[in-house]
Amino acid sequence: MNLDSLEQEVFNSVNQYRLSRNLGGLQWSDLIAAQCRGHSSDMAANFQTISHAGFEQRMERLKNEINISSASENVAYNLGVNDPCSAAVTGWINSPGHRANMEGDYLFTGIGIAQDSGGGLYFTQIFIFPAKEVSFLKHDSLSRLIFTRIKKMRLSENLTAIKYDRILEDLCIRGCEMLMELQQINRNAYEDIIDEVADIYGFSGIAFNYLKFNAVENPDSVVISTWLNNDENNRNVKGDFNLTGIAALHDNVGNYVVLEIFLRRDTLLSP
Repeated sequence: MNLDSLEQEVFNSVNQYRLSRNLGGLQWSDLIAAQCRGHSSDMAANFQTISHAGFEQRMERLKNEINISSASENVAYNLGVNDPCSAAVTGWINSPGHRANMEGDYLFTGIGIAQDSGGGLYFTQIFIFPAKEVSFLKHDSLSRLIFTRIKKMRLSENLTAIKYDRILEDLCIRGCEMLMELQQINRNAYEDIIDEVADIYGFSGIAFNYLKFNAVENPDSVVISTWLNNDENNRNVKGDFNLTGIAALHDNVGNYVVLEIFLRRDTLLSP
C-alpha cells in the first residue's frame, strides 16, 4: 500500500470539499506532514488508539519553523473499508468538530498516514494559519550550491565553462518575484527579463530554468534532478552558455522558488 498516494488523496479530497464550500484551497507543507506522520505512527504502534496526545509538542516543533497564529488537528482510523481515504474524509465531514477544522481559516496543511500490523490505517491532518503573511527570503547558500553542482557537471562533460554573474543574479531575484504572481509560466513571461538583460549585456543566446517546489531536505538535489529530467531544462543546463546567475528564495514553511538565467556572450571580460 502506497501511503504517500493515500496522503495526497486525502489532501485533494479535503481541498475539493473546501472549494465546494467556496473556501480557499490549502497549501501542502512537508514540515507539517512530517509531524502528522510521526503522530500517526505513534497511534499505529498503540493499535486502535486514536487521540490528539502530544499535539502541543507537535506545535512547539512546528513553531521552530513556522510563525503560527492558529492550528487544529483531525485524526481518524479505519480498517477493512474499500476506500479508506473517502471513509476518513466523510467521517470528518459528518463530525461537527472535525468539519469545523476542515472549513477553518487556514492556509497550510499536511497529512500523515500510518498502518499497523493488522492493516488498520491511522490518519492525522494538521491545519495551520501563520501569524503573519509568509514572505520569501533570499537563500544565497542554495544559489551557490546549485551553481557549483551545475559547473562541476558541465566540466565533467567537457562543456563550455560557465561563470557566475551578480547582475544576472539580481535580475533573477526580480524575475522570481514577478513569476510567482503568474498562474502559468511561458516564454512570454520572460520578455521583461530579456529586455532588462539586453539593456546591460550584448548576447547571442539566453535561456531560463524556473522551479517552484516544497521540500524539507536537500532542495539543491530537488532542483538539479528536476531540471535534468526535463528536456528543455536539461538542454539549458548543458547548453552553449558561458554566463549565469541564480536566485533561490524560500519561505518559512518549506516553499522554494528558483530561477536561473543562462547567457551566451561572445566576449567575456576577465573578472
